Amino acid sequence: MGHRIGIVGLPGLASHLANAGFEVVSADGFAAAATTVRQAIQSGLRFPILVADVDDPSAPAAAAANWVAGASTTTDTLVVRLDTAAGFPTQNEVTTPITVEALLACVGLDGYTRGGTLSGADTVTVPAQPAPVKVETPTPHPSTSPGDTVLTEWAPRRGRHSAQPAPPTDTYKPASTTRAQTILSFAGKGGVGKTTAALMLAQHAAAHGPDGFRVTLIDGNRGQGDIRTYLGIYRAPLATVYDVVLTGEPGTALVTPAAIADHRRPDVEHIDFALAAAPPGDAAREVPASAYAAVIEHARSVSDLVVIDTQIMEEADNPMWDGIFIPLLMTGAWGMAVTGPSSPSLTNMIERVRTLRARGVPADSLLWFLNGADGNGQALADTAQKHVGIDARCMGVAAADPSVAALMSEGRLPTDNADLKRVVFSVLEQVTGHDEFAPVTAEPRRRGFLGRWR
Repeated sequence: MGHRIGIVGLPGLASHLANAGFEVVSADGFAAAATTVRQAIQSGLRFPILVADVDDPSAPAAAAANWVAGASTTTDTLVVRLDTAAGFPTQNEVTTPITVEALLACVGLDGYTRGGTLSGADTVTVPAQPAPVKVETPTPHPSTSPGDTVLTEWAPRRGRHSAQPAPPTDTYKPASTTRAQTILSFAGKGGVGKTTAALMLAQHAAAHGPDGFRVTLIDGNRGQGDIRTYLGIYRAPLATVYDVVLTGEPGTALVTPAAIADHRRPDVEHIDFALAAAPPGDAAREVPASAYAAVIEHARSVSDLVVIDTQIMEEADNPMWDGIFIPLLMTGAWGMAVTGPSSPSLTNMIERVRTLRARGVPADSLLWFLNGADGNGQALADTAQKHVGIDARCMGVAAADPSVAALMSEGRLPTDNADLKRVVFSVLEQVTGHDEFAPVTAEPRRRGFLGRWR
């Protein structure tokens, strides 16, 4: 293998250089490629990077500039300007037609002699072939099996418990270059309802969205994923993200709604979303962040909406946050912070939002809501919003409700909880723009025994 080089947002060039003998560090899609390259740099490798300013609808020029600014502190980075580009604030860029050989010479890789040019009004004209997604493959783990749950297309079903898979539809294009809207549910403290919020987002979106609306939920809490437990399918022989390590195929991690239904109790509600479950705890250390990046990119190509339940966002470096979640938020994904009413929880939420803003995440894509509030939760939320300022927007308040935890422990989802439904629908309308998620009107609250609101 020859010289190593990172490629972000230029899949045709990545394929071209791989065929020429270069060791290409890349992936399909801006966010996945950025994650793969960043992971390699953080592991101690040093190599130059070529990055497109605009090549992916989910990666606007400003977000790409922020990513390059961070990468450039550790390696030589060259921006390849495309003809659709709009202003990229960096000095190290290529803005005129140039041969591939001359392009590589700009980052110190001389001696490239094979054919191929970059020509014509700043347009990359090397073959437009996607770069392969490469995932590390350790020894297979005996507790999992890839099975036959590869997700390519599926038709959502409402309120049925059929064990038969639904037939594929012809109206959906799994190979579409447009990436699905993505929502990351996150928190700075455990026990505030982050995973419950992710489940509610996925289920309500799939059950109430437009006809044929496809939703995928990804359990991104590597090593501590609880979604299989909450769905009552923890011991079911279904694929997880670990199966991507075994097969190298991102689609093997996604389990269809029909397959989930096959392993849930018949007396619980039907799950209308597809799932990419976290690996078993003892296998999590064998799953690199790049495997998650590949699964997310695949899910975004076959879904209309992707919901990700993230790891708790801590101040310390975290490869999932630094390598995947933050690049996603910088390139068009939405973040929904969940906080409890305690002072530590609210403080953590505000600090995490400010951290994301400092990393280049736009304020317009950051949302938050107050969960588990007692008494006048709206007043507490209003006070917190003053501290948050313009960095994020409050989407509502959900009152404390012991029945939520009771339902979740039984493998049921609290889909009838009016407060959670109202918050979730507000978020979904904001993210998707679909009329089906119009705000849910709040029901009048009545004073009950001992004067408590109910």
